[in-house]
Amino acid sequence: MSAATVVLAVGAVLVSVVRRLRGVGLVADDLFGGPVVLVGIGLYQLLRAAPALRVVDGAWLAGSLALGVVVGGARGATVRLVSRNGALMQRYTAATLAVWAASFVVSAGYGLVAQAGGMHAEARPMVLSIGVGMLGETAVLGVRALSTGLPFSPGARRGGANWVDRFVAAARKARPVTPPADGRLERSPRVRDGLAWLAGRSRRRR
Repeated sequence: MSAATVVLAVGAVLVSVVRRLRGVGLVADDLFGGPVVLVGIGLYQLLRAAPALRVVDGAWLAGSLALGVVVGGARGATVRLVSRNGALMQRYTAATLAVWAASFVVSAGYGLVAQAGGMHAEARPMVLSIGVGMLGETAVLGVRALSTGLPFSPGARRGGANWVDRFVAAARKARPVTPPADGRLERSPRVRDGLAWLAGRSRRRR
């Protein structure tokens, strides 16, 4: 794993955190696309190191990825969702920052224990760890957002529909929700709202 790749990945995460602290539009491309790209890069790095890895590396890696998804999901539960001009926005809270800080400590601690247990450093690419954590955040934040029935913010992308648009459209078609008539959320949706949407019990948001 090159130093440049690590710097770029960490820098992208830091920029994202700062922007979301201020409050930004919840753009589908950023929410779903970013983590997928990071996970893809991480998997590529892992595959390159695969010939030198052992079973014990796979076991520690599985635990690391599971931990990343859980911690990321916890972050996704703390993000505040609001509406502006009929579209969704997100804002990181103090609780989100606390979970971020805790995730770094937990991840570093797990890494030390794993290496002491015989795991190769190459078996746990940093980019993959970051991407999986963000994927966990996306999963929780995504279902919360979809439970509102409101559209994502448009972002700056130009051009036709991509896979993210098709994914969001398919999710909305499978679990339709009538958005608030005035396009405004009275409260930020909770995790249980997202779970209700997944179960098909959500039809209207207020």
